[in-house]
Amino acid sequence: SFFWLGGLCSQSTLQRISAMKSMKDARDAFIMNSAVYLLLLCVLNGFGMVVYAYFAHIRCDPFQAGLIFNANQISPYFVMSALKYYPGIGGIYVAMIFSASLSTLSSGISALAAITVEDLLKKQLENFEERTATTITKALVFLYGILIIGLAYGANSIQGPLSQMVVTIIGACSGPVAGIFILGALIPWANKYGAVSGCVISAVFAMWIALGNKMYGVNEKPLPPPPTDMCFRNNSVNNFTEDILSFSFNENSTIYSYAVNHTSTVNTSVIADDPRSFGFSLYDISYEWYGCYGILISFLVGVIISYFTQKHCESVIDEKLLFPFVRKFWLSRS
Repeated sequence: SFFWLGGLCSQSTLQRISAMKSMKDARDAFIMNSAVYLLLLCVLNGFGMVVYAYFAHIRCDPFQAGLIFNANQISPYFVMSALKYYPGIGGIYVAMIFSASLSTLSSGISALAAITVEDLLKKQLENFEERTATTITKALVFLYGILIIGLAYGANSIQGPLSQMVVTIIGACSGPVAGIFILGALIPWANKYGAVSGCVISAVFAMWIALGNKMYGVNEKPLPPPPTDMCFRNNSVNNFTEDILSFSFNENSTIYSYAVNHTSTVNTSVIADDPRSFGFSLYDISYEWYGCYGILISFLVGVIISYFTQKHCESVIDEKLLFPFVRKFWLSRS
């Protein structure tokens, strides 16, 4: 919930909300999205269990057998292996990956360019014509696209579950931003000092915990992999191209990998001889919680600093900017 709350406060999401005709249409879109996404998660969880059961049944773990060189490639390998007798399924799978990835990446890259122009280059572009500013925005879209392609190639060498890395990065970055939104919608005397300080402190703390977890945290013990005694190197599935495998590194396959990795891993007790077996370490906090404490730290620090610096900022109470359930409370005290 906190992870997706951070995503809802992103530029790309608000860009979509602003494109709706009315507030009612925006609410309806959220309700529809929630229902469809709940169904999607159920399907993906089922998909992860089916994949694990399939390779256990045929007694051939493709990763352990060396048929694939990265565990994140398990989804496309399963499609090409289990569904190879159904013509066109592989093409449909690739088409879905392109469709899902491009639709999300296009809006994300557009949001990055819009933020850069509006928040960082606005003063510098005041004296330029609108056509020139539009050209600069398009150039930024191109540069961000090149950067994302480079990151995609870098992901090719990542051996850990991409789903965990995506949730870690998004949770650590979007949590502080969501904290700013909640601060402004709950506290009428919140100001720029509290918002910036809370966001920075929260982001630094989240990144510190994320890096510490990666370097010093206790790793989860995976379930025993399926056996490999029935694997054959001359399997025709092994002939499909590396291009198909590489698709597992884009966004949509990351979701599929999320289902597989979350289905095939379990939390186990810390080994008795571990010095932290009877204690607690911040580095052992699950990455699923990064968005949660990112929001909490950003909000709490923002409230405290805004309170002590409110004399330096003019207090503006606009009830439209507050959550409906706190409007009467604050307006009655103003």
